[in-house]
Amino acid sequence: MNSGHLEVVTGTMFSGKTDELLRRLRRVRIGGQPFIIFKPTVDTRSGKNRIKSYDGSELEAHDVSVTRPKDILTILAREERKLGIPFKVIAIDEVQFFPRESAIRQVITALVSDKSRRVIAAGLDRDFRGEPFGAMPDLLAIADEITKLTAVCKLCGSHQACFPQRLINGKPASYRSPQILVGSDESYEARCRNCFVLPGKPKV
Repeated sequence: MNSGHLEVVTGTMFSGKTDELLRRLRRVRIGGQPFIIFKPTVDTRSGKNRIKSYDGSELEAHDVSVTRPKDILTILAREERKLGIPFKVIAIDEVQFFPRESAIRQVITALVSDKSRRVIAAGLDRDFRGEPFGAMPDLLAIADEITKLTAVCKLCGSHQACFPQRLINGKPASYRSPQILVGSDESYEARCRNCFVLPGKPKV
């Protein structure tokens, strides 16, 4: 690779984003390239300092506060000093939790400005309202490569599920619910456009 490169893996919940991230990192490991993983502290589903896919695959990661994305650069420099060589691949999982107003885009731009770096960022493109989530719109705009995954709709079985349907006591959550509610299949299911429901959404 003779230039910095940003890959974004996106899609709805249960579409296999973390699986795809881990798959790419396994290939990086086979190729003998050093890599490092970051994830936001707000995502507690995989436990502390881990990323984990739904099939149970997991790797170690460094937790970073969504209000302090520049800590990625600090941790990266520290770990490179320990390793003695630079990390060629930098992965960031659940990147949607970093707010758009945070410095995550600037951090990633700084990383890919190094011609030897490959950055892989994975995250939801839509929140439970079906609207752009966090910093993802900006990252999709500056990406060199985008992989958009779909899931299987929980209601009709379509393979085109692209919305995360939030459920509260088994019923679709209101539009007025908080944007962030960390959860898995106890609180969410994948749905296609036809089956997605959002009570209370303001009319255009």
